[in-house]
Amino acid sequence: LNADEMVASGLVNGEVIVKNPFGATGLLADLSVRDLHVLEVPVGNLSLNAATRGDNNYDFDLGLAGKGIELQLSGGYIADTEGAQLDLAVNLERLEMEVLAGLSAGAIRDGSGYLSGSFEVAGTTNSPRYGGRLRFQDTEFKVSALNTVFALDKQEIELDKSGVFLNQLTIRD
Repeated sequence: LNADEMVASGLVNGEVIVKNPFGATGLLADLSVRDLHVLEVPVGNLSLNAATRGDNNYDFDLGLAGKGIELQLSGGYIADTEGAQLDLAVNLERLEMEVLAGLSAGAIRDGSGYLSGSFEVAGTTNSPRYGGRLRFQDTEFKVSALNTVFALDKQEIELDKSGVFLNQLTIRD
């Protein structure tokens, strides 16, 4: 990323309240970003709701919807100097290939179809545990470096801390 180029833009509205910032910090947030663009690609509207449950313990719900993306990230975070505790769930209802192509800086072109999936993250920031699945739904895209179209329909990739698994994956070109 270039520091001289805008990474994100949109209209921010809402409240963020930091309680006792020099002690046992508390946080309340009800924030939205309308017409969010990332790398000049329109991605929709972002919403964030967050609250403190106790000492350094935070719950949040983040959503991104519209313009080819339907994403929900929810869970908790416990701040700790030895490594924050994570309990997160990501639900990707839809990521249009056209949006992904726009975010790929030209590596992917002519996208159609969409991705969906779900992921969970637990453990600590020093030793995270994660896993999930990413599904290709009637997707087709051109890899610019190869100038070749690839198609995947009803195909799935699994991933966790030990690797990425392409069991019985069929890619057509």
